Amino acid sequence: MQLMSHKRLHSSLTWLSIVGWLCFLLYLCCVFSLLLFKTLPFMQPQQLSPYLTLLDPQVGEAFNLKPLHSIRLFSQLLEPGGPHFHLALLNLLGNLLIFLPYGFLGRLLLRNKGHFRLFFSGLFCILLIEFLQLLTGIGVWDIDDILLNTLGLILGLILAKPFIRL
Repeated sequence: MQLMSHKRLHSSLTWLSIVGWLCFLLYLCCVFSLLLFKTLPFMQPQQLSPYLTLLDPQVGEAFNLKPLHSIRLFSQLLEPGGPHFHLALLNLLGNLLIFLPYGFLGRLLLRNKGHFRLFFSGLFCILLIEFLQLLTGIGVWDIDDILLNTLGLILGLILAKPFIRL
C-alpha cells in the first residue's frame, strides 16, 4: 500500500514538473518575442521611436553605457498624468519584472539545486537579448536594462524560496 502511494506521488510530481517546464519554456518564448519583436498590443513601433534617442538626444545612439543614466531619466518622467508616465512606468517596472518569473519558476523547478547555474543562465539570457537588440537595431542596448533585469532575476530567486517547501 505504501509503495502504491509513493508511485502515485512520484507520478504527480513528474506531471507537475513537465507542466512547470512547459510553462517556463512558454515564458521564455514570450520574453524573447516581446523584447526582440516589440509585440506589445498597446504600443505601435512609431510610438517607440522618439524614445530610442531619449538616452542621448545629441548623439542619437541606440545604446547607453552609463549606469543609472536611463533609470534617472525615466524616473523623472514618472510624473502622474504626465505625457510620458506610461512609457516610463512600462520601462522601469517592465525591465524589473520581466525576469522575475525566470528566477521564480527556475528555482521552483530546480528546487535547491544549481542556484548559481540558474542565475548565470538568466544573466546569459539577459545579455543575449540586449546583444540581439544592439545587432538588430530593435530597441536600445542599455546597461540599466541589464541592471533592472538582473535585479528582477534575483528577486525571483529570493521570492521562490518559501514556495520550495510547499
